[in-house]
Amino acid sequence: MRPIIKAYAFGLIVALGSSATAQEQLTIMPQTLSNPDNEPAPVHPVPHDRQVKWNETEFYAFFHYGMNTFTNKEWGYGNEPETQYAPLGKPDPRQWLEAVKAAGMKGGIAVVKHHDGFCLWPTETTEHSIKNCGNTNGQVNIPEAFADAARDLDMKYGFYISPWDRNSAYYGDGTNRYVKDVFLRQCYELTAYGTDQFEMWFDGANGGDGYYGGANTTRQIDADTYYDIPNLRDSVHITMPDCVMWGVGGEARWIGNEAGWAGETNWCFGSGTSRGMECRRVRRQSHHCRMVLALQRIREISQRTLEILHGDRGTQRHAHSQLPAKQIRSAARLRREPPERIRRTASKPS
Repeated sequence: MRPIIKAYAFGLIVALGSSATAQEQLTIMPQTLSNPDNEPAPVHPVPHDRQVKWNETEFYAFFHYGMNTFTNKEWGYGNEPETQYAPLGKPDPRQWLEAVKAAGMKGGIAVVKHHDGFCLWPTETTEHSIKNCGNTNGQVNIPEAFADAARDLDMKYGFYISPWDRNSAYYGDGTNRYVKDVFLRQCYELTAYGTDQFEMWFDGANGGDGYYGGANTTRQIDADTYYDIPNLRDSVHITMPDCVMWGVGGEARWIGNEAGWAGETNWCFGSGTSRGMECRRVRRQSHHCRMVLALQRIREISQRTLEILHGDRGTQRHAHSQLPAKQIRSAARLRREPPERIRRTASKPS
C-alpha cells in the first residue's frame, strides 16, 4: 500500500503544478457592465426630470390675490378701473410664504395676472397694471417680492399668469398680436424675477365674454393653436430649465375638480379638462372594474354549475359536494334572469 500512496501523492503534486502553470498563463480581462443593476428599460412615455422634481414638491400653496380681492369676484370682467386695486397696507408675500411653510408646504404659486388682465407688476405690455393703482401700497411688485421671499426661505416658487385676457383689445381679434405682443412678452418679463421658477401656471379657461378694450363682446379661440405653444414651451424651458408648464403646455394638469382630491389612480395621459368629469370618470372606471370582476366570478360559478344542472345525477351529487349552496343559487339565477338584470345586481350581495 505504501508505494501506491506515494505514486498517488506524486500524481497530485504534478497535477497541481500543471494547474498553477495554466493559471499563470491566463490573462484577467476587466469588464464594465452597461447595466450592472439590471434595471429594466423605461416604458414610455416617461416623465421629464423637471416633472419628477415638480412631483417631489408634493405639497405647496396657491395664492390668489389681486384685483378680485377688491371686487369680490372670482372672475373679473376686465373693465375694472385700475384705481380699484388699493390695498390698505403693503402686501407682504413673505408673510404668506412663512405661514404655509409653517404648515409643512415646500413652495407656492402666486397669481400675478388673472382673467381680468390686471398685472401685479409694472409690465410694459398694458396700462392695466399696478402702475396705475389707487395708492402707493398697491405699487408693491408682487412677483419680485414673492420670488425674493421664497429664495430667502428656501422654498420653491412660481407664477400663475392667465392666457385669457378679458381686458386686452387684441385678445381673439383674429390676429396674433395678443400672443406676440402681450402674452409671450409678459411671460418673458416674469423671468426677470428668477430663472429658478419651478412652475408657470397657465389656466385652462380660455375665451368667452369680456371687456376686450371696450368691445364688450364674446370671443372664442382654439387654445391648442392660438397660444403658439411650441414657441411658448421653448421660451420657458430655455430661460427656466426646471419650470413645468401647468395647463396650456401640457406638462401638468387639472385633476378634474376644485375640491383638491384625485382618484386613487390618476394617470396624466390626457388633458384632464373634460368639463369637470375627470374624477367622476375615474370613479366610474373603478366601479366598472369591480362590476367586471363580479361578473367574471359569476360566470365561473355558472360554468361549473351548469355542468351540474345538465349532467347525470352522479355528476350532480359529486359537483354539489364541491360547491357551496350560495354559489349554486347565484349560478342558477344567472340562467333564469336576463343579462341586463344580472348587470344591475352583480355588485349586490346574493
